[in-house]
Formats: sequence, C-alpha cells, structure tokens
Amino acid sequence: MLYTICFAYVCCDIARKASETIKCLREAEDDCLTEKQTRTALKRKGVFAIISSKDVPTKKVLPLYYLRQYAEDMFKISKSNADILPLRVHSERTLRGCLFINFLSVVIYKNMRSMMPKKINLEEALMQMKNMHCKVFEDNNVIPSEPNKKQKDILNAINNTVGRF
Repeated sequence: MLYTICFAYVCCDIARKASETIKCLREAEDDCLTEKQTRTALKRKGVFAIISSKDVPTKKVLPLYYLRQYAEDMFKISKSNADILPLRVHSERTLRGCLFINFLSVVIYKNMRSMMPKKINLEEALMQMKNMHCKVFEDNNVIPSEPNKKQKDILNAINNTVGRF
C-alpha cells in the first residue's frame, strides 16, 4: 500500500481580506443584502487553503502562494504575449530545457516592456527594430545601419548604444 502525506494550510491574507471586504460591503449595499447575509459573505474574505505534499514553515506559506501566482502570471505572458508554442517533448531533460528557454524569454520580454516608455508598445518596438540592419565585413567589423527616429527612441529607452551616431 502506498500512503501519501499531504499538508493543508488555511491562510488569511490581511491585505486581501481588506480589499475583498470593501468590495463585499459595496456589493451588499447595492444588492440590498441583510445584515446576516453580509456577515456570512464577509466570513471567508481573504481566506484560502493550500494543499501541499511538503511540510512548509508557517512563515513561508503566504510568500509561496504568491510565488506560485507570479509563476502562473509569467507562463500566461509567455503563452499570450510572447506567442510561445505548446511544448511537445518526450523526455524530462528536453522539458527542462524548453522551460528554461521559456523562462528566459519571459524575463527578457518583461524587462524590455518595463523599459519602454508608455507611448511605445513593445510589439511595435520589436517590429521597428526588425528593420534595422548591419553590414558585417570580412575582418569581423560590424557597422549598423543608421536608425530612423522611432528606432532611436527605442534604443534610447533601453539604454542601448547600438546604432547611436
């Protein structure tokens, strides 16, 4: 017989409870809920449960929960914004390699997006930069083409010296 030990953590995030309580009270007023109905609705605000196969110190449960949420957000970015294709792998080693490349691409994407000024969309910036070329000579000297106005704005935004004249 195989036994699996699971740990259940019931948590209350105070910040989340506060925001959910405010939202609940507004909705209760709008929906004309009774005091009893409102109290019942407020009981569970900010409370959630986590099931884990590992024993986690109490202080680390909440940070781990938000770390998981952060990881899910990163994968959401890679699937929707970065157009990364679904994984079709046949070994754990290949899966780990694909996940590592996926992680790196999301990190680069998020960093570049944070560098862009509000007026420049990252996808538009990448399309603009795709049109920038360079000439590579036999002695390995590289001379980039002169960037246009938008390309200069993008290069300045990411603090890059490539193409500055």
